Amino acid sequence: MIVTEGTRARRLATDGVVLVAALALPLTLAAGWFAHRGALDELIEVHLIYPAVVYMDVTLVSANSVLRGVLRYVMEGKVVVVLLPVAVLGLLRLWQTARRTALVLLCWTSLGFFMVVLQNRFFEYHWSLLLPPLVLLGSVGFHAVLEEWREHRGESRSPPRPHGEALVFLLFLLLVFHASVLPLRHVANWIPFALGSLPAKDYYTGFGGVGFVMLAADHIRGRTTENDGVAVLSWDATVLYLAGRQSATRFGHTMPLARGKGTAVRERYRREFLAGLRAVRPVYITVVSYQPGEIFGKGHPLADFPELESLIKDGYHREAKFDRLSLFRLSEDQAREGFSQPVRANTPVPLPTGDVAE
Repeated sequence: MIVTEGTRARRLATDGVVLVAALALPLTLAAGWFAHRGALDELIEVHLIYPAVVYMDVTLVSANSVLRGVLRYVMEGKVVVVLLPVAVLGLLRLWQTARRTALVLLCWTSLGFFMVVLQNRFFEYHWSLLLPPLVLLGSVGFHAVLEEWREHRGESRSPPRPHGEALVFLLFLLLVFHASVLPLRHVANWIPFALGSLPAKDYYTGFGGVGFVMLAADHIRGRTTENDGVAVLSWDATVLYLAGRQSATRFGHTMPLARGKGTAVRERYRREFLAGLRAVRPVYITVVSYQPGEIFGKGHPLADFPELESLIKDGYHREAKFDRLSLFRLSEDQAREGFSQPVRANTPVPLPTGDVAE
């Protein structure tokens, strides 16, 4: 018995060392790569300091937010709505036949769910952490249902057990609904667009409100060259990709410049952003007047950024507005002074020696 316990302890210790090494190795290699490139400080700031100082307040977890986020995904998720019933059944079946495997998959699912809740954003791609264990549990559940169905059909003297057949039928209806009915709705919207009776803006608005971004991108692309920089003060960084233009600074969206009032990290980001604008004077600055509440919060970004507001008033004019996205173009007198230079994406800009707030 002593030998058995000692062997088990050594095995647990060995497994623990292997687990820690497997966790530490990729982290060490990644940190070493960033250190070799001279970007270890930025890695620590982005992944440790900023989330702890700023992002944690943005993603404050509450029972209400968790309940709303979970229910929304369960009701709207095209995968989970089908997997969840049979995944629960699969867990129950494994608990009876292979409890250790059931515990592993349960811990895997619980850890993934905890990480989703911890972020408190509930974006669809966050739930991808749960898909592997749910697929495994769902496979076991599907097999259990089909097995019970076959047994029932083969045992003519057995009492009727309709719940298995009902579950199979329900899952079949869910699959048909999500695999055909919902796509048919998109086809119904596409047909008038293909025939020319539905404007492109109205059609693409159904895909997350990207219609006005496409119009803004077309506007910028037709009035700039590939070497002209565009600065983004919004969450709609897609405009850069669609327009085929480079970002004038390394900031691709608003959050680092808006969240974290009173923190040193936001003030440093703002100084860098302003210094970049003053150094290269991008042809366009995009400013959004409203952000979805789950991303940024309502309000005008310029209201709490007076230095940027002053810079835009002094050197830019609003040339166009597409829905909530305004395009401010560099004034001609500023361009003639040589401020509109070609700019490379993510090119570091030296910070000024003094305070940029004037």
